[in-house]
Amino acid sequence: MRAALLTSIALLSLTSAALAQTASNNQYQARSAISQTDVAAGDVDDVAATAVSGGNVYAVESNGAVINADNAQQMDGAASADAAASVNTSWGNEAVAAAAVGNGYTGATTSGGMTLRSFQAGNGDTHAGATLDSGPAANAAVSASAGANVAALSADTGDLNAALEQESNGRVDAATRGSNAAVYGDSVADAIASALTAALVDPEGESLARCLAALDPQDSFRIAAE
Repeated sequence: MRAALLTSIALLSLTSAALAQTASNNQYQARSAISQTDVAAGDVDDVAATAVSGGNVYAVESNGAVINADNAQQMDGAASADAAASVNTSWGNEAVAAAAVGNGYTGATTSGGMTLRSFQAGNGDTHAGATLDSGPAANAAVSASAGANVAALSADTGDLNAALEQESNGRVDAATRGSNAAVYGDSVADAIASALTAALVDPEGESLARCLAALDPQDSFRIAAE
């Protein structure tokens, strides 16, 4: 089961139809964005529970074009995501993941350049929590990630110029708890909390994929399933 709440979402995809494009984004969220998932199961093969919460989320992508982008995001409310699972017995994989982002910006360009001016202000609290209570299982994974302000940029065969400003005035916390009677394979638990995150990733885009995967609870399911 998966619960996702993205209060404000913007997606802009630019192709090579034009040599230059301009993108301007201004997002403001005054109230809270809350996502909660609770799963109760008896004897199952696999079980997964996710909760995703985002205050302001913006993504821009260009292919063969030069893009000039302005981004302003302000989250005054709280972003909270909690996922919990209670399982009797799992013969396969168990995965519980929660991710909360106050302000999120991703920008990627291929065969073109990008100039970005960005301001992100996270004034509310950001929380992510994941809990697993279970009997025996083959594999178990519990993860939680919380970020007040997140910006990830990538340029492949192009120039990237960025002026980023981030501000956090709230509490940021991530917590995980896992309890299993027995785990016959792998057992993994992690919690990551970050108030200010800005990543200029490699041109091949591999680091961008890893950065985005860290914010996507579904990635934990894939890892647990392998």
